[in-house]
Amino acid sequence: MGCTHLEESPLTVRCVLHSDVKGKRDYISELPDCILSYIQSMVSMKDMMNTCALSKRWSNLWHLRRDLNFDVHNVFGSEEELLDKGYLAIEKVYEYSRKDISDVCKDEFIKRVNQFVKNFKGIMIDSFMVKFNNLNHRHSKNIDEWIKFAISRGVGRIDLLLYQEPGHYKGTRYTFPFGLSFECKSSRLKHMHLVGCKLVCPPSNFDIFPFTNLKSLVLERSRVDVKLLTTLLSNCLLLEELNLESCKVNSSSLKIVSSSLCHLKLLWCEASKDEELEFISLDCLKLTSFYSCHMNPSPSFSMNTPILKTIDHFDFPGGIYNAFSFFATVSTLEILNLCIYYNCCPCCSGKGISIPLQTTLENLRELNLRVVSQFDIWWILDVLKASPFLQKLSVMIEYPSFDANETDIDDLPMFSHDEIKVIELGGCVGNWYEIEFAMNALKYIHTLERIVLSPYWKDEMSPNNGQQCDPSWPNGRKGILEKLQDEGIELDKLVLL
Repeated sequence: MGCTHLEESPLTVRCVLHSDVKGKRDYISELPDCILSYIQSMVSMKDMMNTCALSKRWSNLWHLRRDLNFDVHNVFGSEEELLDKGYLAIEKVYEYSRKDISDVCKDEFIKRVNQFVKNFKGIMIDSFMVKFNNLNHRHSKNIDEWIKFAISRGVGRIDLLLYQEPGHYKGTRYTFPFGLSFECKSSRLKHMHLVGCKLVCPPSNFDIFPFTNLKSLVLERSRVDVKLLTTLLSNCLLLEELNLESCKVNSSSLKIVSSSLCHLKLLWCEASKDEELEFISLDCLKLTSFYSCHMNPSPSFSMNTPILKTIDHFDFPGGIYNAFSFFATVSTLEILNLCIYYNCCPCCSGKGISIPLQTTLENLRELNLRVVSQFDIWWILDVLKASPFLQKLSVMIEYPSFDANETDIDDLPMFSHDEIKVIELGGCVGNWYEIEFAMNALKYIHTLERIVLSPYWKDEMSPNNGQQCDPSWPNGRKGILEKLQDEGIELDKLVLL
């Protein structure tokens, strides 16, 4: 009998597993192992263990499971069960209700995972995940055994998600056991995600072997020793993706040197309490995409990335002039998503920014700008001049304001571009320079396929990064249309939201 795809929902499967099989014939238990193991993969670890009571055959099948996921609901059941057993407490904090896992629940969770690991007879697993808040250094002995168990079973992916709630066990994070001795002759570990851990550099002779086949490493809300990171990068020659999110490093400088890294993400990273992260050096010959956002404070960068094509969410504390001078050193750059905090720089006086020819971004095809300061139409013209092969330009102005002053309108030069196809301006309110810019683009850019004027901008401080809109936009929209129609401009390429 061959294996077929099962369409049952987890709820249906759970009912089947708990049904009475004491009838004349147990047809379910006669199914092939591959189907029964598939059924087990659709239910929680708790329900899977309950199948052991169905029959002798079922009692051996749980060893076939290759994805082991341990979190509160997988181990204990529904939220109602957690409340009934006192594992979950609801505390009223001001006008909000907060749900906290009790220490009794934490001890029971560790006990159950230990029992599973001890009794599991399977010889191979694909993934091992533990997700539980505020497990820390006091539970190191147990967590170390879980990691050793997973690696000894040839695990391909480890997710250790020990989220640390604010104020809980401050400074006592679990230290990931790079210094442990692992009894394995080969390693299948390719993906590792660590949250709420501490990564320190063990003795120089520690066994790096179990981690040498890593392809992706995600470190989140963790404390990272830069020496350990350097060791991992120099020994993990297959590592293609590295994410550091909300991490603290024990140095004022961070050097990332890798011959294999293709994708790098640095988000909300900073130095330890006594230092500031001032300098980041990238020496990555295969890096093609770099995501950097909300570094505190904004460090200076040195980049040896000869094939880098995409830079995403880069926060640049200086003006557009300094930004283009910096990114011109990345000659292969094709897509740039940039946040500008100040439009002006010390070398500017009044109108416009003359970007020198040596800062031309020859390969740039797409530019997305988020402007967190007063808008100036002049530097958009300079951006177009400095990006001769640009095909899409998107500019979002946060917290725009209406400017009725039109004294400089005659000074706005005519401009054109030989490649641009799409222009998007967000945060519009109907200012004169928005109208003038749209008019010139529609008149003189013959490659233009679409220009979009939108009142919306994305406010990262609002819930769910909600979109904001200036209430003056309806009048502004009407004014834009009237002005363009008076000038006899064709509106088939114009989109007004």
